[in-house]
Amino acid sequence: MTNFMNYSVTWNDFKDLSQQPAGEKENAQINPEMRPSNFKVGKKGKAAIVASMDMNVVIVKENSWVVTSAKSAYLLQHEQGHYDIMALAARENYNKLLKLEGSTVSDLQKQMTETQGGVETKVSNVDKRYADQTKQKEWDQKIAAEKSKPEGSIDNLPI
Repeated sequence: MTNFMNYSVTWNDFKDLSQQPAGEKENAQINPEMRPSNFKVGKKGKAAIVASMDMNVVIVKENSWVVTSAKSAYLLQHEQGHYDIMALAARENYNKLLKLEGSTVSDLQKQMTETQGGVETKVSNVDKRYADQTKQKEWDQKIAAEKSKPEGSIDNLPI
């Protein structure tokens, strides 16, 4: 797992736009993605397991944008929150994937796909709650608390 939990978002992670894209109401959007890679399959008894893997969180700059005139420390902190939600999810996904056991490699791969899909669904739900609520300071505190815990989870963020 790389050190994505401590990454600080900057305006360099975004494309500058003169106005919001059609249909958008926000002044910025960040598109972080979790990207597991370098899977090594092993055995635990007769079970197929993930012996090791890498997990990264990357910002897809082509889909991350900001209205230049709206840049502010507050807006950047808000976008950092979206990134941090993905970072927590990536850590959760990493830990869950390393605990899987399949009867075959194919079964293990199916479980991995289902696990990541479930985590991505949670991210989508938490991200929507985060974007819809205006309690930025409360969210910042809760996200920071979860990041500081080795087993911190997006499940513990505000409802």
